[in-house]
Amino acid sequence: ARRLVRRGAATEAAAATDAAPSGPSGLKTILDAKVDMNDIVSLCKRRGFVYPSSEIYSGFAGFFDYGPLGVELRNNIKKAWWADMVQRRDDVVGLDSSIIASPKIWEASGHLAGFSDPMGDCRE
Repeated sequence: ARRLVRRGAATEAAAATDAAPSGPSGLKTILDAKVDMNDIVSLCKRRGFVYPSSEIYSGFAGFFDYGPLGVELRNNIKKAWWADMVQRRDDVVGLDSSIIASPKIWEASGHLAGFSDPMGDCRE
């Protein structure tokens, strides 16, 4: 089923479901549909954006490999972020460094004593 349909089709679908068409120019949009994470992952895989890392070997939770379109999208987002957050500001300089470092560096910076990871794993 398409998520974005023409005005006439949206009107017919709305009449069938007793819901008014929404979005610009009466188009139904993805925001009007109930979408779960499996739908998003499936779309991204079909379109070549991202794939779960090592998927054929049961994968790793939270890790993804970028396909051709995903690489382009990621690079465009990174360039836009860099331009907005680094290049347009006078009080920020860019730095690209490794996150793999000697434990002494993490200790000296306070990351070991004060680090907490409040992220939870929601499977719903």
